[in-house]
Amino acid sequence: MNMPFELGLDIGCKVFSRGLLNQKQCLILATEQYEYQKALSDLSNSDIKRHQDKPEEVVRQVRNWFVEVGIGQLPSGTVIWEEFNEFMADFYQKRKTEGFRDRDLQMMPVPEYVRFIEDWIR
Repeated sequence: MNMPFELGLDIGCKVFSRGLLNQKQCLILATEQYEYQKALSDLSNSDIKRHQDKPEEVVRQVRNWFVEVGIGQLPSGTVIWEEFNEFMADFYQKRKTEGFRDRDLQMMPVPEYVRFIEDWIR
């Protein structure tokens, strides 16, 4: 089992830094609850969120973590998941009618995708 480099950096900043960096809050997601703790006892006090390789559960866990750390009122995980799926269906349909194919959508430049998101939200 490998711990992602970024997670190690974040934990190092929190433990060994002063100022804002030692106030960092990290969300650790894993397929199973104790996946990382088996290999890394340093994470034994961490609240690792389990998603079981289910995208809807990832959305729910991220949403709930935002609420836990005080990032305002949010709709339920189910509402976020359903709106995401509605967006993806609209994105796929509209782009297909404009002549985009699967490869075009997979390789779409990020600014173009962001513009579509902004237009869709409006």
